[in-house]
This record gives sequence, structure tokens and C-alpha cells, in this order.
Amino acid sequence: MIATEASISGIDETRKEYYDYLSSIYGEIATYLKIQDGAVNAQKLELMFEKTASPFVYWNESRTRNEARQSISDEKRMSLLKALAAKYKLKISEDKFLITSRLETEEFKRLSENMKLAGYRYDSKDRAFVRDVK
Repeated sequence: MIATEASISGIDETRKEYYDYLSSIYGEIATYLKIQDGAVNAQKLELMFEKTASPFVYWNESRTRNEARQSISDEKRMSLLKALAAKYKLKISEDKFLITSRLETEEFKRLSENMKLAGYRYDSKDRAFVRDVK
């Protein structure tokens, strides 16, 4: 569906992007099943689609977070990282931020969300925030 058709039918741009996302996942799974199994089993396709596709609310939140992360300037990102490192006593090692003190669950969640804005994710194996290369 092209954008003009979407606007005529009353579908807003965000919903159109979501439907395009769903359509691409559906197509990927159908192609995979055809290659893997030699045919597309409708029940298996439906099950895999339901397990794979994100509901609109989560998809939109993820999209919004990614847009916010991309829109933050390098200067603001560095300022945010310095402030977080000072507030939570993070140790900077290479391109990692190590937690040096115990944090309560809510504190860790706040730190994690702010680090995501700055382009970092928590890696439990490294026990540190590492650069998110998505």
C-alpha cells in the first residue's frame, strides 16, 4: 500500500509502518518455512508469526526509543554519560561502564534506560554497559 492510499483509507503513518513491519516478518517466515520444510504449513506459519511479531505498543516504544537515541547529539550523549558515571559511580574501562556499587532494582532500571539513550546496553556476561552497535 502506498502512502497516499494509506492516508485515503484513514491509516496514519505510524500504523502503516507497523503494518509494513508485520508484512515483512510474515514474508520472512513464509520464505524460511518454504526453504526449510519445502512447503509452508499455515499453522506453523501462524504460530511462528505470533511468537515473532511485536505487538504494536512494544514495537512503537522500541521505535520511539531508537529515534530518541539517534537524535541525541554527541555532545549531549557525552554529557549524559559523564553525569551517569558520576551519579552511579561507574568505572570507565575501554568502552565499557562498570557498576562499582550495588543498585536497587528501580535504580538499575533508571540507569539502564538512561544508558540506552546514550547508546549503551547492559551486558550480563561483561557485567557492564557496553556500546550498543545496532
